Formats: sequence, C-alpha cells, structure tokens
Amino acid sequence: MEIDSYLEAAHKSAYQFSIVYDLGRSAEKLTTPVDASKSEKFWLTPPYLHSLSDDEKHKIHCGRYVLVSSRESDMIYRNRVSTEKLQLPDGQIPLPSVHGSRVEVCLAKAMIIEQFELLKIFLSTTTHVPYNKKRLRRIKEEVYPIFFHLLDGIIDRRNEVVHEPSASLPTMKEATAYFYYCTRSAQVYQDGGEAFRT
Repeated sequence: MEIDSYLEAAHKSAYQFSIVYDLGRSAEKLTTPVDASKSEKFWLTPPYLHSLSDDEKHKIHCGRYVLVSSRESDMIYRNRVSTEKLQLPDGQIPLPSVHGSRVEVCLAKAMIIEQFELLKIFLSTTTHVPYNKKRLRRIKEEVYPIFFHLLDGIIDRRNEVVHEPSASLPTMKEATAYFYYCTRSAQVYQDGGEAFRT
C-alpha cells in the first residue's frame, strides 16, 4: 500500500468513526434520564441533536425517547439471557461506559483496532518495519528514537484494548490521538531519514 492510499484510508476510517460516534452519542443522550440541574450542560455539550429552528427553546431537550432495538440486537440480547440465565434489572445488560456513554467506549475501541490494522497493512508492504513488539525490539538500534517510540506506543495500546480486559477504557479523544500517531508514524517512516539511522 502506498503512503497516499494509506493516509486516505486512515482519514476516511477516522472520519467515519467520528460521525457514527456523533450520531450514536446524540441518540444515546435522547434516551438518557438527566437531572434537571445538569440538563442544560448535558444537552449543550457536543455532540447533540439540534433543531434548525431559530427558537432557543428547541435547542434544549424537552422530551423522553425510547430506543426500539433492531432485530439483530434483540437476537443477541435474547441469546445472552437464555444461555447465561441472567436476571437483569430492567432488562438491561450492563455495559462498560466512559463519561456516561456506552457508545464512546465501543466506537473508540473499534477505531483504535481499525487504525492499527490499516497501519499494519501499510507497514507490511515493506520488508523493514515490524508491527509487533518482539520484532520491533530487535530493530530498536536501527531506527531513530522518535519512530521507535511512536510505533512502540501504538502497538502497546492496541494490544491492551484487544487482549487485556482490565485495560483502561478508551475514549474518542484518545482514539483521535491514536489516529494521529498512526498516520504520523507512517509519514516518519516514509520520509526514511527520520526513521532509520542507516
């Protein structure tokens, strides 16, 4: 994969995740009961849905909505409840959340994984740059510290979110930074002189 193709794919992927997050988090807010004293801050902190009306009152959420799940979600839910014999309060499966959002954790994790996979495809078109810890350690002395540390951190965080259940929950802010580090490391590698000592 050429650098331009990689950068285009990485940007498209990151943009898609950010848009889906905005839509998902906005819908999640509509179905979340909020304390009236915190309501204005909650509804005016992006992302949120906003009426095109000039009337200010339409900018503040005033009603409650209920999510009607897809058939796929229903099938997954019923499978879990029947196989694990769970007694769930209010029929809700507890999911990890960050900043009060279950959407953010899921999309941030998926974005980190996909950004890593895109970078891996780019790096695998070369014969010099590894995308796993053991191989990276072997060439540590051959590359400049900035390149080594970028790639080392990228690999570490991807491994944490994929393999360690107790890893800190990712956020969209972190996933966006991760996207930057991936694209930056690819550009540093492409420049050659910044990546390799020889």
